[in-house]
Amino acid sequence: MKIRTGFVSNSSSSSFIIYYNKGKKELKKKLEEIFDISLPENFPIKMPLKGIGETVYSNISETFSSVKAYMNEFGYEEEDECDTETLEHLKKGGTVYMGGFADDTGELLDQLLCNSDIHYEDEEITIHQHGGY
Repeated sequence: MKIRTGFVSNSSSSSFIIYYNKGKKELKKKLEEIFDISLPENFPIKMPLKGIGETVYSNISETFSSVKAYMNEFGYEEEDECDTETLEHLKKGGTVYMGGFADDTGELLDQLLCNSDIHYEDEEITIHQHGGY
């Protein structure tokens, strides 16, 4: 029998991608509009849902406005190695925002978002989960 000694983690993380054609200031407003909801005072679960848009925005770690920058960042040599949807959005002049969440940060909203299937789309923006472990 083997006994594991050392650090054992049950943490997980997930990433998301946002396709949006306006600037970061407008993106923050859009995320707050999409995610932030008000619960009735007598709602049985006390959770700070008002900060979801801000949490998504603050977890954006990379921004790409060109195919070249995107390919360089991930070491792609050929376009066929890239995500097709991301390439199409960048070629149309859009901006791609990438970020992620981990459930071991101690932050309740990060934990919630890490373990949620994120997908939203309207005429201005597309947000979807991009992967995780």
